[in-house]
Amino acid sequence: MAQLTSKDLAPHIMSTSVVTVTTSGTRVQLASDKCRMVRVVNNNESYKIIVGDDTVAKAGLSDPAIGQVLGRFESIVIPVTNANELYLDSDTDGAKAYVEILGDR
Repeated sequence: MAQLTSKDLAPHIMSTSVVTVTTSGTRVQLASDKCRMVRVVNNNESYKIIVGDDTVAKAGLSDPAIGQVLGRFESIVIPVTNANELYLDSDTDGAKAYVEILGDR
């Protein structure tokens, strides 16, 4: 039987932060942090967070957003090797997202 390593186990939370989208329509790049994946949580019920790469953009009234839209209390886990590959935007100025950097033990 093969021996399990830490890479075979679920990643643990290496760090957490709250990221603010100061101005709606102006994407915010996550800080550089090597990882296995990033979890982004919208823990607010009054705005949407949009998660994606450097093309992420909020939706206009008639245009779809570019990226994954997180409604109230939704989250997403995205596999990346560095958190700075991800950007956030929002439909509201001052929106905040909870971000967890996940990696090996």
